[in-house]
Amino acid sequence: MTETVIRKAEMTDLHQVLDLYRLLCDQQAGDPYTPKWVFGLHPDEEMLADHVRRQELWIAENGQQLQAAMALVPEGGSRRELGLHLLGIIKSARGSGLAQRMMDIMEEEARKGGYQAQVLDVIPGNLPAEKLYRRNGFGMADRFSIEEGGKILRFHLYRKEMAER
Repeated sequence: MTETVIRKAEMTDLHQVLDLYRLLCDQQAGDPYTPKWVFGLHPDEEMLADHVRRQELWIAENGQQLQAAMALVPEGGSRRELGLHLLGIIKSARGSGLAQRMMDIMEEEARKGGYQAQVLDVIPGNLPAEKLYRRNGFGMADRFSIEEGGKILRFHLYRKEMAER
């Protein structure tokens, strides 16, 4: 069995990254814990390419197959908060500990980058994600809504303060 490797995506990975997010969007159908992404709206090709260009997109691959991805983004363009965006894991890799490994990378990157806090958002009721985030020291900090594609989407904002070194 090939070990899953997590690394920053490169521009040569973009085609596979786009295919991964199309698959993730397709796999959401009927899933009660989905962020309800619509490929082409959120996420779209330009957004994903920008994350790869800025070296913000991390991918998990097992052999030639991408299993997961996430973007780690300085919020507000500063080093104050590191934000987690677009975390997605294909169905066949769920329950394998991959989400925890991705969270460990976020923690490591936040420490290396000198960030004061880590932030992320999740749709209300996504119990597996909320359990993962709480287990990793995040607490709910706020609630907010946005309009996207003519729909109102609600989110819980989670935050984790970084301990002094």
